Amino acid sequence: MPLQASDELLPFPLIQIAKTLVQTQEQITQTTYILVSLVWVGVYYIISRFRLLKSDW
Repeated sequence: MPLQASDELLPFPLIQIAKTLVQTQEQITQTTYILVSLVWVGVYYIISRFRLLKSDW
């Protein structure tokens, strides 16, 4: 059981219904992933730095 993927634990028709409902027409480009990742790293860095400096003083 632990080796099974989580999608295999759901009944078969439910998986097909979920895939058709979630299917989107837009494709997210790799550039978008890179930009969002860089923004996330920047926000994480700023918040971490602020909290670290605040806790040291």
